[in-house]
Amino acid sequence: MSKLALVVLLDHFADWEAGHLLPMLNTPPTDGEEPAWKSAVVSLTKEPIKSMGQLTVTPDLSISEVPESFDALILIGGMSWRKEEALEVVPLIEKARQKKVPLAAICDAANFLAWHGFLNDVAHTGNAGGDMSSHPGSTYDNKEGFDDTARALTDGGIITADGASPVDFAAHVLRALEVLPSEVIDEWEDVQLVGEKAFYRE
Repeated sequence: MSKLALVVLLDHFADWEAGHLLPMLNTPPTDGEEPAWKSAVVSLTKEPIKSMGQLTVTPDLSISEVPESFDALILIGGMSWRKEEALEVVPLIEKARQKKVPLAAICDAANFLAWHGFLNDVAHTGNAGGDMSSHPGSTYDNKEGFDDTARALTDGGIITADGASPVDFAAHVLRALEVLPSEVIDEWEDVQLVGEKAFYRE
């Protein structure tokens, strides 16, 4: 049976931050067997949402329909994590931490984790370290754990990345979930970062 990764997209999500990860996460094995992982898009409701690039997505699940059993939680950044309605995602994040499944967040979604205290005990990165503590109502208390040189970081079962690093983010998630052998992920990452022609040039 395939493992389930929940991917949270809010309205005006950053489409490029999911674009590298989701195809790799959902690629079926070449032998036709059931894939090791499948994803389901979760949003606040099942009403269609639009990305920052104006792509329309119809969520698979509303936040109230999330199954009790899931194997990873992935939060994609965008323009809505600073809105009050984003607080509806907090109980789902708490459930992921209780279940000890991998938790990944990029861009403002990573900062959202910080604002609500989920990064206080792990090394992490994100869009801007100062904003993590200065955001209204933030319970962030781990400035020493913020790495402003890392594009993506994995620590304590939590993956974080800045919004300009979707390839690094995807590679960290793929490794954490063991979607593919590490050498395959390494080669894929190199190709994405330097280009196929440069990577395969003799």
